[in-house]
Amino acid sequence: EGRAGALKSILKKNGFDAFLVQTELASQEWYRVFLGQYLDEQEAQKAADIARSQFKLNVVIRKAN
Repeated sequence: EGRAGALKSILKKNGFDAFLVQTELASQEWYRVFLGQYLDEQEAQKAADIARSQFKLNVVIRKAN
């Protein structure tokens, strides 16, 4: 969890609804940090823009299943 957990904590302290999802890539365990569940794409885009500018994150918006 390490760095992903630390990033999640920082994001939560800054008002984001951040959470981790564990996944396996190339036979290794990885953690992805996700930001909230937003009501619409515009709200998600606003949060993504803040995360990019304030935290220099590579952010991708995807529609929930």
